[in-house]
Amino acid sequence: MKSFEDILHQAKTRGRKRAVVAPAPGSDMSAALSRATDLGLIHSIIVDNDPRGGLAERNPGHVQEGTYDPSTDDSLWQAVRMVRQGEADILIQGAKPLGDFLHIVKDPENGLGTAATLSFVSVFDSLQAGRLSLVTDTLINDFPTLEQKIGIIKNLVNFAHVLDIKRPKLAVLSALELVNPAIPSTLDAAILAKMSERGQLGEAMVEGPLDIDCAVSTEAAHRKGVSHPNTGQFDAFLLPDIESAYSFMQFLLLFGGFPMAGVLLGTRSPVVLDLDFQRSAARVIELAIAVLMAPRLEGDHDLLL
Repeated sequence: MKSFEDILHQAKTRGRKRAVVAPAPGSDMSAALSRATDLGLIHSIIVDNDPRGGLAERNPGHVQEGTYDPSTDDSLWQAVRMVRQGEADILIQGAKPLGDFLHIVKDPENGLGTAATLSFVSVFDSLQAGRLSLVTDTLINDFPTLEQKIGIIKNLVNFAHVLDIKRPKLAVLSALELVNPAIPSTLDAAILAKMSERGQLGEAMVEGPLDIDCAVSTEAAHRKGVSHPNTGQFDAFLLPDIESAYSFMQFLLLFGGFPMAGVLLGTRSPVVLDLDFQRSAARVIELAIAVLMAPRLEGDHDLLL
């Protein structure tokens, strides 16, 4: 798949998936659910009381009303249970703060996490001609250790396969293209590249350290004496920490205007987040990606370990 259009097309061929959201979503997510339902991607199940009235009319699909205490997480726990028990395929964040939502998703006994490291990848359309571009970890891990970066890469490699990127080429970015002991991210990058060379990171080609210049421009790489066949051809980029990754992602999205869909990785079933800055059309793409991930995860909950 080379574009969001390809993702949408492939998702439409997979049949509707059951998407459960709790508590009731805000207007932006409701609009995305309506659009995804119209496109034949999902059948939505909303778990909540209906204190505001008109919930069923404002949201397509089924409303599972109950006596959930709005001061607790009752409805969200019920939604998680439905996914764990196979009554739903996808969990969607409703009107719940992100931190509280992720706390439940990551619960070691009753949540949906399977991998040691949860991570988030931003999928960009049109950033590079003729290919999707994956940038990670743009949301979850603040200052990842080397061990966490290994987990982030493994999550990304498995996800790349969902997009039919068989052996993703990944650039581990830093401030320099050379190893400098004073800059820890260059050391991590060199170790990760060596681990990839020895087949320790799965079906991927990992190179680093690279600055952005050497990762995307053959001319710049040549000028700096860096020779690598994947320069200008990388599918994915690992940023050193949340400060650089989040800023990089938002700069591309908000200033550059590149369409972006975000995906949470490391869970037993697809989980779609309700991020405030996200655009409505991108939310539909995120739901389409979740549809593509759902059959891959069925019956294989260890896949993203």
